Amino acid sequence: MKKILILNGSPRKEGTLFKLLTAIKESAEKSNYVEWIDIYDLKVKPCIGCMECRKKGSCILPEDDGHIAGKKINSADILIAGTPTYWGGMSSQPPSVSICMMNGGSLVPCRVLFWVKFCTLPSSKSTANSSPSF
Repeated sequence: MKKILILNGSPRKEGTLFKLLTAIKESAEKSNYVEWIDIYDLKVKPCIGCMECRKKGSCILPEDDGHIAGKKINSADILIAGTPTYWGGMSSQPPSVSICMMNGGSLVPCRVLFWVKFCTLPSSKSTANSSPSF
């Protein structure tokens, strides 16, 4: 039995990426231990660039959700991280949180990483109250 950690990097709790990651979770739970973290719910203070983590192997700032998530990442056999793509890049929270999470525990990565990026296009129907179609 593998220990799988799923990081949902979408701010939309019922969005397309959430549904995709939920389907992965439901399938994986049949024969694995699966834990889920909604990145947008984490309370994480930003990195201050002190570089102490490089010297000591862990972040010296007071423990927050980033440290706790970092320990879970480092103890996972498989990490599945998902983010929607906005204007060609990932949403804002995953990159800022990942810095803290990598330094929250030891700097040893999990064994397997799956990165799920998802993008939808605007509807082809354009109304006065919607974004323009491409």
